[in-house]
Amino acid sequence: MTKLSPTFGSLTHLPSPSRTLLNKQAMKDYVYFSDNTKGQTGKAVKIKIDLFPRFAALVDPKTHKGQTIIRQIENLRMVNGASAGVYSNANCAFRYMLQVPGLKVFYTVLDGMGQSGKEIFIGDLKLDYKEGSDKAGLYVYNSFFNQYKKCKQTDLNGKSVYLNGQCKDFQIALENAKSRVALTKDKLALFYTPGHCINDLGVWESRETAQKTHDAACKLYDVIKFNYDKKVEWIAEEGGAEILSKALDSFSGNLSGHKFRLIDPLTNTPALLQKLTSKNVKPTIDEIAPVAYTGANRATNIYMESQKQSIISALKALRVKGYAEDPHQSTIADLAANSSVLPVRQNQQAMSNAAVLNNKVSHSKSFRVAPDKAALTFITALKRV
Repeated sequence: MTKLSPTFGSLTHLPSPSRTLLNKQAMKDYVYFSDNTKGQTGKAVKIKIDLFPRFAALVDPKTHKGQTIIRQIENLRMVNGASAGVYSNANCAFRYMLQVPGLKVFYTVLDGMGQSGKEIFIGDLKLDYKEGSDKAGLYVYNSFFNQYKKCKQTDLNGKSVYLNGQCKDFQIALENAKSRVALTKDKLALFYTPGHCINDLGVWESRETAQKTHDAACKLYDVIKFNYDKKVEWIAEEGGAEILSKALDSFSGNLSGHKFRLIDPLTNTPALLQKLTSKNVKPTIDEIAPVAYTGANRATNIYMESQKQSIISALKALRVKGYAEDPHQSTIADLAANSSVLPVRQNQQAMSNAAVLNNKVSHSKSFRVAPDKAALTFITALKRV
């Protein structure tokens, strides 16, 4: 069993080390993780309802990786502090962390119902990307070495710069860039942000991730400032759009020679479009929609629910005349047609309703509480998304 330092997750919602039981009010924030973790065998496992959008963005139950993560969390009902992949908090005997593929799961073990008399409460999730040693920054093709090299500054006039989304290393980011931008090597640059810096949780970022994102954005700001009077195209995908948005926050000048395209942007898209417009950055001039949603990025699809109407309004205000008008209008029409489809928010609310019913603080004599074992579980809700 590994002992961890005091900086052990974000579990402020849990009781102090002197308490080993959640009160009824706090219990309303939790639901059973799955039908297999209701305490019939081993410890019951519950998870904080507020983690649903974050978990849904990261874990797809239809994939092998997603199923593996779900099984490992379900198995917490049978594990102890000495089990493989489980780490103990040196400051608190009943707080732990489970490492699963690409994710850290923080939980506590408290007194409760079920076969063992103990319950597990999952209160926080964090990304766990350790692959790749390449640093954040600008990479351009060097013909002498016949490869991309990191440089602090360079003239980007006439080039397209790809800002990557979540990926484990530089080579995958470069492959993604080449698949998105059909240009020769000398015309394609990459502003690379490592996986551990990019916030693949949408706007649900931790303090650590926020600092790393800030550092990467500062480097991008320097690149933009150095090339403010050049002709540059910025192609930002997924979390790369968030890096671009943060970099523009610090730039107050005019970028009239610059153009942009956003692919599955994982950021406050209306706010980013406003920043681009205010600095005279125009959409790229071709036959591809300037803001393209492919439907392939789970995190983008889920986070979009919280801003869908604002995105539609922002896209309607975006002037795209004479080149990508049809695909742009098609994007708007597709979003508008599904504007009322909000599976994440609806299922999160359904779980909250179930938790309130099954943990009601006081009941009238005529009130009949729904059976606790029949409550909607976290994974059942996840499969509906």
